[in-house]
Amino acid sequence: MQVNVKKHELLWLLVAFLLMGAALRWAQLHVLSGMLNTDEAANGLDALSLIQQPRLTPFFPSYTGRESGWHYWLVPFLLAFGTRALAIRLAATMIGLLTLPAVYLLGCELLPRRAAVWAAGALAVLYWHVHLSQIGFRAILMPLVGALALAWLLRAYRTNRSSAWWRAGLWLGLLAYTYFSARVWLAYAGLLLLFWGVREPEKRRGVLLAGGLTAVLALPLFLYTTFNPSTSLNRIGEVSVLSVTGILNNSLAWLGAWFGQGDQNVMLNLPGRPILDWFLGVPFAVGVLTLWQNTRAKWQVGWLIGLAGTAVVPSLLSDHAPHFLRAIGLVLPVALVAGAGLYALEQLAARAVGRAALALPLLLLLAAGLTTANDFGQRWRTHPDLPEQMELPLNEAAAWAAAETTAAVPLYVTHLTPNNPTLLFWAEALAPRPVAAFDPAECWVQTDTAALYLINPASQPPLAAYETVTIDEEYQLILAEPDGRIAPTSATFNDSIQLGLAAPLSAQIQPGETLHLTLNFHADQPTADPYSLFLHLYGDPSPYEGGPIWAQIDQPLCPSHPMTTWRPFETIRQTFSLTLPTDLPPGEYTLVTGLYQPASGQRLPLTGPAPNEWNHFELADLEVRQPSE
Repeated sequence: MQVNVKKHELLWLLVAFLLMGAALRWAQLHVLSGMLNTDEAANGLDALSLIQQPRLTPFFPSYTGRESGWHYWLVPFLLAFGTRALAIRLAATMIGLLTLPAVYLLGCELLPRRAAVWAAGALAVLYWHVHLSQIGFRAILMPLVGALALAWLLRAYRTNRSSAWWRAGLWLGLLAYTYFSARVWLAYAGLLLLFWGVREPEKRRGVLLAGGLTAVLALPLFLYTTFNPSTSLNRIGEVSVLSVTGILNNSLAWLGAWFGQGDQNVMLNLPGRPILDWFLGVPFAVGVLTLWQNTRAKWQVGWLIGLAGTAVVPSLLSDHAPHFLRAIGLVLPVALVAGAGLYALEQLAARAVGRAALALPLLLLLAAGLTTANDFGQRWRTHPDLPEQMELPLNEAAAWAAAETTAAVPLYVTHLTPNNPTLLFWAEALAPRPVAAFDPAECWVQTDTAALYLINPASQPPLAAYETVTIDEEYQLILAEPDGRIAPTSATFNDSIQLGLAAPLSAQIQPGETLHLTLNFHADQPTADPYSLFLHLYGDPSPYEGGPIWAQIDQPLCPSHPMTTWRPFETIRQTFSLTLPTDLPPGEYTLVTGLYQPASGQRLPLTGPAPNEWNHFELADLEVRQPSE
């Protein structure tokens, strides 16, 4: 009867820790569902591509390259909750929660069962894991899959059952598709399998089963890496630090990260927060001191130290140490050692107060959980670096657009590039509403319908009438009234692209003067290729009759909002500057313009109002006078 009571007690403790972990990971969902980081959005876009074009792939080469496991996990959440940040957040928190029982299973292979429950409790409140359980980065998969792979590997060694060996091989194979840091753990597990196979003949069959299944499952990624090394290893090469000095500095940074200064990246940590607070630090220290007597087998102490060391290796060999994402596997040894310490503290207190000793580790975990809740829910959420990292202005603008306007109102963003993943994710989320970006220093996009512009007020947009919504101190969301499409005097190129002067030019110019021309462009549909514009100033005779071109410029049309993306309701306004030579003789001149393909130099045909063999349009006749005139 007493054994049953203990089993029930462990079960209720485990359930309590799951609820505690859920509370810490879900408490900020209402806030985080309105935020989306660029990397999170990139993951979401790759997952959306799996929905749009179902396929099996080991690796996504886009956005510096990513193993594919996380993206497949995202698919059902995006299908169930839509193209929203909430779907990505829920996918991450579910992985974080599932890791708690997985750590319990791993702990049962290393520690007394009661210590394994405490390890799950330690992970439930560990700030590092709570934080990354709410960020949509693929690395959060590594602790879950790693814990399951290692638990089955140790169980297979203990029981030598085929069912355990093939499960170990299954999870080890899947581990390859979580995060690039997992490759070090795969090598570590491979060495362990090799050692067992050589030293223990009775386990060779199981070792071959696990190793073979791992190899088969990891083969697609291995082949991809072999044939696409520049793609799959590019990011590793970019962040590598291989000098002795660099590795030494990284090692010192990691030593200070335990109780001193942790990762400074706001996406990975409350900047500077150490790995352990004192409420988990004390049990961790006790766990280190008592690990030898609490592990099931003494060799497992060395194995656990090796697991921690290999988890840190990717950060030791790369920049920005201590990097909590690249060393995310370390959360498993930290939780296991802290669990062993909580168990030891409970056993020690039991000598004095009996069963009431349960209160000691519970109070420590409760205090650690409250500290984590405050650090994440208050200090991190209000950190000044967060809005920029989370693309907060865009997220808030998109939310306001969806709530306050119809899908016919386009949204333009003036501080991001057109290929920004967060922008592209919101374009998918808000479809069919047009969502685009442009640089106001290059051009301005006007519409013949009402439109929303997310701008920095310092850019002084040329908007006639608008309603302003303040996003934050730096950005405003402007609802602009419809504007004109094209200037009355216009040329038509290729029967589809119109061009006109936004304002007339002065008929008289002087040598050395710089002419500023603002042109409006309109396309009936997106073009197949981007085009450039030329401006030529010539006199009599013209260049086609052997005369010189006295001044000219060649400039792409609005590179930040290329012609391949133009929509029929848009007019693009762009200013060009043409500087006249100081020795320009007095006389009559003609200013012409046209469009051409930059690669070939071939001009687009002028189809209106008066086609000519040179495919240029005469903008103005100008007279050059000397200053004294």
